[in-house]
Amino acid sequence: MTCLVLSASGVLECVWRECGVSARFAVYFSPDDASELASFGAYALGRDATGNATAASQGDYPDDRVASRLRSKPAHYGFHATLKAPFELNQSSSESLLLKDVEALASNTRSISLHSLYPRALAGFMALTLKSDVNTAVSQLASHCVERLESHRATLSAADIARRQTGQLSDSQQHYLVKYGYPFVMSEFQFHMTLTDNLQDTTDTPYTLWLEELFKTRVPATPELDRLAVFYQADRDTPFTRIAEFKTQQ
Repeated sequence: MTCLVLSASGVLECVWRECGVSARFAVYFSPDDASELASFGAYALGRDATGNATAASQGDYPDDRVASRLRSKPAHYGFHATLKAPFELNQSSSESLLLKDVEALASNTRSISLHSLYPRALAGFMALTLKSDVNTAVSQLASHCVERLESHRATLSAADIARRQTGQLSDSQQHYLVKYGYPFVMSEFQFHMTLTDNLQDTTDTPYTLWLEELFKTRVPATPELDRLAVFYQADRDTPFTRIAEFKTQQ
């Protein structure tokens, strides 16, 4: 299995990253850059997985202010579905060890057809979601990622715990937050690829209709979850960008 990564300065970057106090990694499904799904995601969020801005075109949403407000937060994380939520590395781990384990995980994972993927409302925002039968298969993969990569995760800081306790967590979600550093895992997991920040009632309906039409136009074929990607964030103000991706079995 070949790791599809990094710039020419990658080795120096790896050394620097491992020294970063607040640097975080995440394991996502992020589609192949050449795929229709990646094209849709880059267009919807205004940036691709490596942080490059998407060129403006005639098909852009006509109100820049609305588009910027709704996509700035999801664009910070990049177009993705979370498999292992953002975490800092503990002292016994390193970037190279993490990448090695993600590669091993991908090599033992079969691709999943995302045949019901579509933009839907989810807890007040828009996201690409799946019907329950497909979500079950992806949920199993996400559970494997959470458990098998847990040895790399540093204990959450008090600030991160407080941030992830925003809202009313159920007993199950609180348990997962303490155990895995994130409340929406295992039985609480739902596959989603976030497209907007919180919607403002019917005011943002034209934007959601634009997203639906954009998806129909740009993603006519059924996408595949066919790779695991590692994203990196140097500090909390810096957007996440993909540093590696590993193909799954076909």
